[in-house]
Amino acid sequence: MKRMLGLILLIFVAVGSMEMQAAKAKTKPFTKRYRNERLIVVLQDLCNRNGYTLNIVDEIDRNKRITEDFKKAKPGTVLKKVLDKDFQGKVKKGVLTITRKPSPPVTYKSVAAEPYEIIDNDSVTRKLFMDTLFTVRCGMQTIEEPLAVVPAPEKKVKEDTTGVNRLEHNIQVLLGAGYSSMGYSLGADGKQSGSYGLNAQLRYLYYFTPNWGIGVGVGFSDYGSTGVLNTTTVFTPNVSDSDMPMPGMKGEDYEHHVKTHDWKESQRAYMVDVPVMVQCTYPIPNVQVDKRPLKIYADLGANIGLPVSARRQLQGGSIEHVGWYKPWKLELTDIAGHDFYSEEAADFETTAQKWTVKMPAIGLMADVGVAIPLLKNLDLLVGVYANYVVNDVCADKQDIGWKNVNATGYKTHDFMNEYAGIIGTQYASSIHPWQAGVRVGINFNTRTVRRKEAPVVLVNYKRIEVCDTTAELQPREQKIAKEVVVQQIKRVLEKSVIWFDLNSAEPKLEPADILVQVADILKENTFQKILVTGHASREGDKNKNQILSEARAQAVVDMLLELGVQPEQIESRAEGIDRDYIQGIHDISLDRRVEITPVE
Repeated sequence: MKRMLGLILLIFVAVGSMEMQAAKAKTKPFTKRYRNERLIVVLQDLCNRNGYTLNIVDEIDRNKRITEDFKKAKPGTVLKKVLDKDFQGKVKKGVLTITRKPSPPVTYKSVAAEPYEIIDNDSVTRKLFMDTLFTVRCGMQTIEEPLAVVPAPEKKVKEDTTGVNRLEHNIQVLLGAGYSSMGYSLGADGKQSGSYGLNAQLRYLYYFTPNWGIGVGVGFSDYGSTGVLNTTTVFTPNVSDSDMPMPGMKGEDYEHHVKTHDWKESQRAYMVDVPVMVQCTYPIPNVQVDKRPLKIYADLGANIGLPVSARRQLQGGSIEHVGWYKPWKLELTDIAGHDFYSEEAADFETTAQKWTVKMPAIGLMADVGVAIPLLKNLDLLVGVYANYVVNDVCADKQDIGWKNVNATGYKTHDFMNEYAGIIGTQYASSIHPWQAGVRVGINFNTRTVRRKEAPVVLVNYKRIEVCDTTAELQPREQKIAKEVVVQQIKRVLEKSVIWFDLNSAEPKLEPADILVQVADILKENTFQKILVTGHASREGDKNKNQILSEARAQAVVDMLLELGVQPEQIESRAEGIDRDYIQGIHDISLDRRVEITPVE
């Protein structure tokens, strides 16, 4: 039987230990940062972290704003920091209960004016009273009232038409086409015209408010131009004509002039783009598609272009080589066997040729358009765009030259540069590619609720303070001693003396029985009062001795109070060194004392 009881006790202890460990395991450290967040959100996060059920018994300010950093905080620490001092939170059996702290009870006594009984004997008259002790306990009580709801006030934060302040994560795919140009000019020596241009972008945008977001992406852009050159280039390499057929002109120097006639060349550049932008979106008032608002969007940003390919290609025109004999003011053309002849573009390399573009191409970009709802999280984007490269992307320029390395049957003019295209010569100004056009795309968004403000509601209850008063009867006895007894009391109390050491306010132990005897008399005769007087010997400073005598008197008063004497029965004062012990010759140590004398 004893073994069976011991086994049962052991099982109960083990189960209790497991429950305690399980309870401890459920309490998890709470680490989170709040910036102007509502109290109800903090309480729900705390419950979710530990698996608690939230039970708010007494209504609190759920919208109170909390700004606090918690690092591995216990639930009790979190509640202490976020709850007002009038509220408390307790966890029991997985339930976090929020209640108002009970108000401390207030007590007061009603003293009976008349005794309910009088007992008289030879020495003492005893009056018996019955006082009343009242205890008042107050608390808050909820009283139901008819439900009254008012509309929510206008909020200072801007919201979309759904009325929810939210964050949006957007992925956009855009394709565009339009007019583009390499952005250079030939001035008076020719003309430059643009060409078609293509543009494609993949973007990610993060909306930190319902209307404003920032984004980054990757894309592709295509720029093109066509240049037509009509100019004359003068070369003065001191060319000497030793085989001139005209009499008197052999051995003369001449200038070599090159004239271009409608010399046409196209150029294209292809770049990989990295755009960074700020985008804003605003709904068009009273315009909806499938109960979703039609929105206007616009963005502005910077674009970094990384050139991947650049090509140029001759398309037509002719070159005329002539000789200018300055002394004779004579220009000679088309002389067989000499350097004066004409070439067609077809005589040069007419296939596409590479040319160098400086990287990176830093530019500006802008978009504006309309977002048309298609599905719940999908919009069609239609708008216009523009890109402009602000830095000069021309890598190198050289003096123009018309040396044709493919020429046969003509001289190659070694004093000229090899032909490198119009765009790489001094005739073309700085190169700033740009394009503008229309584009379409889609916008896929995922929405995360940031803060959903509840409407302001007149709650359907009110709280009032309700107090409960209890009364308790307490007996009291008053003794009135007759004349013989009074004289006996005075003889016992007359000059009861407590002694002290030098510079000490601690009573000696020897006379402790005196205080007990005095206290017993006073407790039996509550009508009797005493005077406690502190004294000091004449050693040392007079002011310090005065303070010391006050401390000695107070020490005796405190001891009598601890022994049960009523405060109204005791008076105290300090004489300092003004009165010796039983005036006359005596040991000075007797001046270090406290005297207890009865008061008439």
